[in-house]
Amino acid sequence: MFRRECKSDLPSQASREVSQYTQGMLRYRRGDYQAAAELLSSLSDHAGPLGRMAVYYGAMANRALGIEAMRTCDFALAERHLSAAARAIGRRANLTTYLAACYARCQRFDKCASEMEKASESNGGPAEWRKLAQAQWRAGMKARALMSLYKAIRLFGDDPQLQLQLGLFHAAEERYGEAFTHISNAVRSDCDNAAGHYYLGLTAAAQGDSAQALRCYQRAFDLEPDNLLVARQLSMAASAVHQGGTRFVLRLPESPSEQESTPARQLARYVTQDTELSEALLRLPESEVDNDLFGVLANVLAIALEDHDGYADLHYYASRTHERLGDIGRATDHARAALEINPKYVRARIQMADLCERTAQTDRAAEHIAQAIECGADWPDMHARAADLLTRCRRTERAKRHLLRALELKPDYTRAHEALVLLAA
Repeated sequence: MFRRECKSDLPSQASREVSQYTQGMLRYRRGDYQAAAELLSSLSDHAGPLGRMAVYYGAMANRALGIEAMRTCDFALAERHLSAAARAIGRRANLTTYLAACYARCQRFDKCASEMEKASESNGGPAEWRKLAQAQWRAGMKARALMSLYKAIRLFGDDPQLQLQLGLFHAAEERYGEAFTHISNAVRSDCDNAAGHYYLGLTAAAQGDSAQALRCYQRAFDLEPDNLLVARQLSMAASAVHQGGTRFVLRLPESPSEQESTPARQLARYVTQDTELSEALLRLPESEVDNDLFGVLANVLAIALEDHDGYADLHYYASRTHERLGDIGRATDHARAALEINPKYVRARIQMADLCERTAQTDRAAEHIAQAIECGADWPDMHARAADLLTRCRRTERAKRHLLRALELKPDYTRAHEALVLLAA
């Protein structure tokens, strides 16, 4: 019913949480990452899109704090912030990857080694042999896993993924010298293999070679600057080398405020797939941060519409956002576009009626409400609103019909009773 769209119906707890998210995002955009991390991280238990977005941007704020701490050589502080970020969202500082992981299901790997062995022997390439070895290792057949990898290397040569896997198996058994040799072979064959450089750094660190570990982590971070685990290990290795008195220069990425377009595009992809965040923000009561908040939302929706101009939902939310910003012209354009895409879109009809009423186009507002009712909004509140608009247009007979329908749907509807009495007077 139309009553459900009223802002006053939003539970106070949800309103406070969305307001806290809004304040946290405002601090994040202004570069106050400490305040942003505190505000957003406290929403980690919130279910749904709002909680997931809060966790992500709270982690990104911690990442920014960690990078800044590395710039000032405060590696202990950097490690704390980067660890907090990695605990929150995993190794990737990437919104799309993080959101996908939120919905991913756990997989089981038991009892598959024998079938994979048949597939590998018949027509498998290096990837299949590597998966076979992984399955054998998980099943406790470590010697057979090593034999599978050595056989695959004889068949396919020094494939970097096979060498990397062999190195990881040796590292797991604390044979770090052999591990370093095989992982070095992997990165020599594939110099842009970020995972290889990362694991080579771990192996060097396990051998006590902090300088070598620092070089490996730096190369991995150059290749994957959004990898939070690499950033954390880089900070820890830099701390060890710094304490040893060796001079070095870290290559660090720009701050998030200088990379504004990337998070915006990631967020645009998200609001395209899930409208709940846009809805939650638009239900917020008016406040002093409206221009900042809805200016960002308008920008995000505009980016989403660049790729999905045929999505009626995106135009609908863009209309409400521009209305919130006071731009009735652009709000009307988007509402009209939503209806051109889907003429039976009830919420867009109601939005168009709101905009017509705000611009004193009462006749057109009444027609849009009537069409919304025909398309499914056969609700008492809608009929009462139609009657009110028609009465102002001096179309009392149609107004009466709507009031009678409202009372048919809700016999104790006081508003409709009172309006009908006034029309009869």
